[in-house]
Amino acid sequence: MALLLSLAAGFFSGALVVHPYFDGDLFWQRNLGRWVLDHHSLPTALGPEVFSAPGVPWVPQEWALGIAVATALRWHALWLLGVLCGAAASGALALAARRARAAGASALATGAAMLLALMCLYPSLGIRAQVLAWPLFAGLLVALDAGALWWVLGILVLWANLHASAVFGVVVVGLDALAWWRSDLRLEQSATRRRVLGALVAPVTLLLTPLGLRLPLYAWSLVQSPIRHYIIEWQPGYALIVPFALGFAPLCIAALSAIVPRVRQLRGNELRDAVLVVLLAIMSLYALRNLPLFGLAALPLAAVALERAVWPVKPRELVGGCLAGIVLGAAVGAYAGASQAHWSVPFATARALQAVPGEHRLFCADFAYCTAIAGDDANIRTFLDGRADPFPLWVWRDQHAIALPEPNFRAVIARDRINAVVARRESPLAVLLAQGHDWTEIPTTDACCELFVQSSRTASDNPLLVRNSQ
Repeated sequence: MALLLSLAAGFFSGALVVHPYFDGDLFWQRNLGRWVLDHHSLPTALGPEVFSAPGVPWVPQEWALGIAVATALRWHALWLLGVLCGAAASGALALAARRARAAGASALATGAAMLLALMCLYPSLGIRAQVLAWPLFAGLLVALDAGALWWVLGILVLWANLHASAVFGVVVVGLDALAWWRSDLRLEQSATRRRVLGALVAPVTLLLTPLGLRLPLYAWSLVQSPIRHYIIEWQPGYALIVPFALGFAPLCIAALSAIVPRVRQLRGNELRDAVLVVLLAIMSLYALRNLPLFGLAALPLAAVALERAVWPVKPRELVGGCLAGIVLGAAVGAYAGASQAHWSVPFATARALQAVPGEHRLFCADFAYCTAIAGDDANIRTFLDGRADPFPLWVWRDQHAIALPEPNFRAVIARDRINAVVARRESPLAVLLAQGHDWTEIPTTDACCELFVQSSRTASDNPLLVRNSQ
């Protein structure tokens, strides 16, 4: 098991050090960190860097990571954040594995369950605030197992200052209290009373951030946001076939096989874990972003189920299991490398656009990288960037109409006065723009995308009506 954890740590950290830009959020997070360091406060609205919705309220929940990213890039030490996030992912697995071992699972059964959980974690891997929150979630479950109230509250405070998903941590504490109360209806045990008290105090931890009440209100707004179906992480878990088939599905089957035969005997921590795993399984079917938490919560139950299903392991078989784990880990690594090989930050595209004179109103089909292309050039303003959540619904509809593209995409481009477009190379949007007479392709060396600028007139000359962004 130690070998497998070492391999996981090396795999996660190595992937992030070699390829830190798994997504484009690092660039707007860098800008957020710069703002906080320069103004010693948090922004409350989108700025003029976006022309579609300047002034729209924004809750910068990832302010702590923004500061870290800005500092790391300033000192050319982004690799340190890659190592930190890799350590966070593997540390979360280690904490979940510890819970499995405490439940009676062998090292071999725990290692097998870890491989399944790893498949749930990998799709969300990156230098991201939610990755840093994974060990906090796993640590919260360890603290709840021990009934360590002060540790529980401390973890929630730290989590709330990293990411709004801390709201779910409060839900977990509430589930724990309910499970213990169900086992001790008269609250006669001090452990039960302590957990109920923790559940009552836990919501207060969400207010112990610079955002105050705005953080839980923001988390609630995401649950009912109309833009969710435009964002990949809010798509159903089965949208990613490989992690779903090799991670979620077998973990779910194993965990349920440990729960169902004993469902009437479950009490306390066991009852909490059973309810939590079922809840997270449903949430993972609802949204991809919940897959990692499901993997960490289901790992101990799955390991126990696997332990019951296998015969006693001999030393020779243990060596074979380790070798099989290495082979499978290598296969996962190969899949990871192949799936990310086509991604690259479009720095050449950025330089090419910055060399074109005039002011640019930039649309990016892959909107997460728009901030990277704009860079620090004040002449480039973007239509939509990786912050995603605060942008109004009409912005997302127009983004979808152009990126798809829909039949009216040229009218949408004109109405929003877009005069520069970055599209995936040889995508339908790129082909249509290349065929038009009003767009000129600017050559770049980036393999990921193509750059087009208006050749006949600029956006400021466009006589078509501009949409009111208010």
